[in-house]
Amino acid sequence: MEDLEIDDDGEGMDDDTKARCLDPFFTTKSGREVGLGLPFLAQSAEETGGSLSIETAKGKGTKVIVTYTLSHIDLRPFGDIDGTLRCLKVTHPEVQLRYHYVKIER
Repeated sequence: MEDLEIDDDGEGMDDDTKARCLDPFFTTKSGREVGLGLPFLAQSAEETGGSLSIETAKGKGTKVIVTYTLSHIDLRPFGDIDGTLRCLKVTHPEVQLRYHYVKIER
């Protein structure tokens, strides 16, 4: 099993938001009716026998930890990480991104 960790130093979630954040019909973004990012991320992990957990506190940011079984037949391709980071930087220049990749040889 391998972990993917995504964290921020944003506003964090209150208990109600954390309880609902994996519901695809819940979002905190105005003008939208669905929020599919976290539910899809959780589904992709669970399909490999993995899981998704969230550590958050209001005013302290959020950390999402996703565990995958990399050898599982249902593991989806991770896609174009470089292209994704470039897109995020162009569309959200106000956000400071840091990408840290560590490959652990076993």
